[in-house]
Amino acid sequence: AQMIVDPLITAVEAGRERGRVELAKSGYWSRQSLSLPLMAGVELPGLMECGDLIEVQEGASFWRGQVASVTVSANRQNGLKVYQNIEVERYHG
Repeated sequence: AQMIVDPLITAVEAGRERGRVELAKSGYWSRQSLSLPLMAGVELPGLMECGDLIEVQEGASFWRGQVASVTVSANRQNGLKVYQNIEVERYHG
C-alpha cells in the first residue's frame, strides 16, 4: 500500500485504524474466534488487548492476526476458571 499522511491523525489508535482500513483493501480477511485461559506466567500471553498482533499455531502451520475484541468470562465449577474470548482479524493474502 502507498504511504498515507494525514495531519489530522495524531493519535496512535486513529493511525492504526487508518492503516488497517488500507491493508484490508489489499486481500481477503476473516474473523476467527479463540478462547484462551487467562493466566499469568512467562510462557502465557496474559490478558490480550485490542490491537495486539498475535501468531497462532494450528498443527504444523502458523498464521498471524490482529486482536479486534476481547471479552472475559469466569466459571466456578470445580474451582475458578477464567477465560478470555478474543476475535482476531486474520489475513489470508
